[in-house]
Amino acid sequence: MVNVPGSGALSQQERILVARVHTMVEPTPDTMMFKVLPAGALRVYLGNLISTAGPGELTLDCRTAGGYVARVVDAEDLRTPAAFIKAFHWDYPTVGFPLNASRIHVMEFPAGPVDWYSVPLGAPAHPDPSLGLHHTSPQVRQVADEMVAAGEAAGIDPARIERVIDYWPYTGTGMTPNALDGLPVWRRRYHALPAGTMIFEYDTQGTKNPVAHYQGQLWGWKDLR
Repeated sequence: MVNVPGSGALSQQERILVARVHTMVEPTPDTMMFKVLPAGALRVYLGNLISTAGPGELTLDCRTAGGYVARVVDAEDLRTPAAFIKAFHWDYPTVGFPLNASRIHVMEFPAGPVDWYSVPLGAPAHPDPSLGLHHTSPQVRQVADEMVAAGEAAGIDPARIERVIDYWPYTGTGMTPNALDGLPVWRRRYHALPAGTMIFEYDTQGTKNPVAHYQGQLWGWKDLR
């Protein structure tokens, strides 16, 4: 038997209660969203580059954003790198952010079309990425199906639910894993960023400094440092 964390640690009633959060916090086109950038990604944006990723790595395009995102309003209490890392549990070895990171970079942008966003419900896969998601156990797949059913029972529009099996610290609940600082998250399809998108740097003193401003596809990113 495989012990599945996240959604696998909840009863079906608890899954429904957690999923219900997403019936109350749906983003609108004007909702400000944010994404914590991977370590080293700032140079891609400031250099107006498209990264050359290796096998199994994420390709970064300075003109687009996608993946797991959250609402800025839900993160008002997150002011330091450690706070962001704890909230998303990104100190996990497969993620690679140290808890003592001196700075972290966060991109903020208006949500845009709401059909670009889905509620990721499912289950965490085996924690070792070298095994690949195709090695997902029957228990993980069963939990993922049960979490999707819980989302529908909670009242989430089935068309907005995306069944996702991904590596921990993805929880499968539509929430980040930290019990105290957990945030609702969405999956944004990779689409063009709007002009006016900003990248901010948070330091250990809780200072939020603007470091880059996106001027649109014609002019690209402007370094504000």
